[in-house]
Amino acid sequence: MPANDHCADLISHLLYLRALQALYINRRVEKTIYMKQLNDLFGILGSQEGSIQILLKSLGIGTLSELRKLLKDYEIDPAEISSIEYILLERKVISGEHHQKINKDTLKLFKHLGDVITILRADHPLSYKDLLTYGAELISTANDIDPNWPVLTELKELQKQIEGEARQKTNLCPADSKSAFADRLKIIYDKIFC
Repeated sequence: MPANDHCADLISHLLYLRALQALYINRRVEKTIYMKQLNDLFGILGSQEGSIQILLKSLGIGTLSELRKLLKDYEIDPAEISSIEYILLERKVISGEHHQKINKDTLKLFKHLGDVITILRADHPLSYKDLLTYGAELISTANDIDPNWPVLTELKELQKQIEGEARQKTNLCPADSKSAFADRLKIIYDKIFC
């Protein structure tokens, strides 16, 4: 199969994984179905490789930065798959410059940030109340890791901005605000893990 076909297949698989994750986070697909689909995509550790590993190997991609470069070369915004990067790292199908920084303490925040970015980028409406709840959970998780962490200050500043908007606007967060908050969280995510 030509390299271009491998690239198209890989991008298709990654976007499918992102959509599947969004459905699971929003409780639109059961956990058993979600896990089965993950095993189909990634294989079973120690026994068989899944289609994503096979495609990554065939393209010679082993790190997160190589994957992001490929996506940019094909004019795909790497932000499209930012919410599933932790799954790729956790399943050890790629490594990354930030992979060494992820330990059992930071993994929870890594996953949580990915999930919240996915929720913010989804098309369905989101209330400011839910948004503030997600923000409070992220702050609590970061605080548990290190109360003096600069990331904690950034998360608190973002939470204050959301609180300010919530007082001035209707119950539902507008799409452009949701997108802006997702972008801010992605910057924080990259600062921590990339």
